[in-house]
Amino acid sequence: MPINETVTTNKGFDNPANLDGWTMGQTATDPISFYGATPVAKQTVTGSAGANTALINLLAALEALGLIVDSST
Repeated sequence: MPINETVTTNKGFDNPANLDGWTMGQTATDPISFYGATPVAKQTVTGSAGANTALINLLAALEALGLIVDSST
């Protein structure tokens, strides 16, 4: 069920009207964290994933969530 209000705080946490889901951090440089960790900006993953299918799928999933930029090969 969509929330029909906009909730904005000074921490970059926003839910525009009539949208399902939440956006945390409006830009790649807005720091966020989970479970009490120190907030950081979006991370970029580099290096070779080789033929590791599990790693490739994990990186794709994290990138789809917007948590990382996957620049691995």
